[in-house]
Amino acid sequence: MEHGYGLWEGLVHEEIRALHPAVWRAREADRWSVTVPAGENYTLVAKRVRSWLDEIAESERMIVVSHGCTGRILRGLYAGLAKDKIPALSERHGDIHLLSGGRIVTYSQEDPPGEP
Repeated sequence: MEHGYGLWEGLVHEEIRALHPAVWRAREADRWSVTVPAGENYTLVAKRVRSWLDEIAESERMIVVSHGCTGRILRGLYAGLAKDKIPALSERHGDIHLLSGGRIVTYSQEDPPGEP
């Protein structure tokens, strides 16, 4: 399940900044604690992702498709990153992240053929 954006679902950043300027600024400063109106913050998403990660076996093979926020949190938790490092993880469209053996290898459309 993706990040719940509540009242911000379907809006672009410019619309959100115009409708909720104070919340937007606070959230940009602290995505882990500031909750989107009627939605979630990173802490709530991380709790759900951690629960799911704890349920699956490392040996299971699966394909997981995600959007930016949830994908960053998933990779950050898997890699054991500090929470302040997770929002800075890449979220380029079309990237494929292979999570295996505690490592993350990223394959990007921007990489030369044959190079991750």
